[in-house]
Amino acid sequence: MQTSLNIVELINQLYHNRLYKALKRQLKKDFIVAGIDHDFDNEIYPIDLVEFLQKVMSNLIRNENTYYLKLLYVTDISENKISELRGSNYSRPLE
Repeated sequence: MQTSLNIVELINQLYHNRLYKALKRQLKKDFIVAGIDHDFDNEIYPIDLVEFLQKVMSNLIRNENTYYLKLLYVTDISENKISELRGSNYSRPLE
């Protein structure tokens, strides 16, 4: 699926531009503020981070919707934007 490639490419660009550590720090901070008890190793490779996030987000959407909504709020993502994705099967992990 093209979307997954775009995410991997983006994270790889962050990695090569030395922004990857900042991304991981921000993700950890956002998870803590949203009350999400998922952590990842600081040495995680970009492709592994993408897979980790896909699994966590899929689980939040399916099983822990309150925490999912908190994460949207913490990261300042509009529920309206997410609602637009409903027709595109957004709850399925990216391939």
